[in-house]
Amino acid sequence: RKLSPDAVQFVAVRHDTMWARDYGPLLVRQADGSPALVDANYAEFQRHQDDAVPRVLAGRFEIPAFEAPLSIEGGNLLSNGRG
Repeated sequence: RKLSPDAVQFVAVRHDTMWARDYGPLLVRQADGSPALVDANYAEFQRHQDDAVPRVLAGRFEIPAFEAPLSIEGGNLLSNGRG
């Protein structure tokens, strides 16, 4: 499928590193099909701006963010997009 250019938004967010797949956000679908972000604690203690990225994006896109009782240390967190 072809993605429409108006379906893409660029958002400037302060961050410490470029490794966005290491600190999230993880996008999920809620039971009603609406999107939400999962915000896990990013365990890199010197990268506070990276840890804040999921909440900043949730606010920017006006979708809920749920705090997960997990700590992540990075490592290319990927999803197949099929739930």
